[in-house]
Amino acid sequence: MAKQPEAHDRTRHMHRSPGQHPEEDPMAEMLEWFRAYWKHVLLGVLVVVAVVIAIWSSRAAKVARTEDGYAELSRAQSIEELRQVAREYGNSEPGMRAQLELGRQLFDAGRYSEAVESFETFEENYPENSLVSAARMGKGYSLEALGEFEDAMEAFAALAGDAERSAITAEAWLAGGRCAESAGLQEQARVYYENALSAGAGGGFSSRAEAALARLGGQSESGGGTDTQVR
Repeated sequence: MAKQPEAHDRTRHMHRSPGQHPEEDPMAEMLEWFRAYWKHVLLGVLVVVAVVIAIWSSRAAKVARTEDGYAELSRAQSIEELRQVAREYGNSEPGMRAQLELGRQLFDAGRYSEAVESFETFEENYPENSLVSAARMGKGYSLEALGEFEDAMEAFAALAGDAERSAITAEAWLAGGRCAESAGLQEQARVYYENALSAGAGGGFSSRAEAALARLGGQSESGGGTDTQVR
């Protein structure tokens, strides 16, 4: 008589999934795979955790550095203290603001050559910052104060060409026109003032440009302003 299958064998066959090989056991295979590769899995998890911790630590350090920079900036009173903050916290928000304020204080102190350098440093280090127009304007004013009128004219004209706000454009053309007058370039000053008027800033900018053009017109009628060079 043929031997009948054991009861547990019959039960195992009854619960077999359709198409599943009798010897296949998914859970056993998974455990076997984990036994073989658990070190690799653990290493992968540790790498992910390390990356997350590194990113978090970097962000925390950046926030702490920014807070420290603002604290130092709030305590900075002298030019040298501002210079130190700008140097120590470069490429950060407090370092950027320290650099711009340094240029302003140097200008107010009559140290115009140093002011030019400070504003140029700001422009080089923070070209995309929203305050770069203020630095470029400050550079133009500093060059004007040094009596370097033609260099100042070029600085103002470059700013006017790049500025996105009509008020900055108009102010730059007005300042450039003033420098042109100081350099004896009356016709070029006229062009600058006309550009200021056409900037569309309105208000005080338009009235200042109109007054300057009227003044140049009076000089022309009285025999002044013979220069016809226009850039």
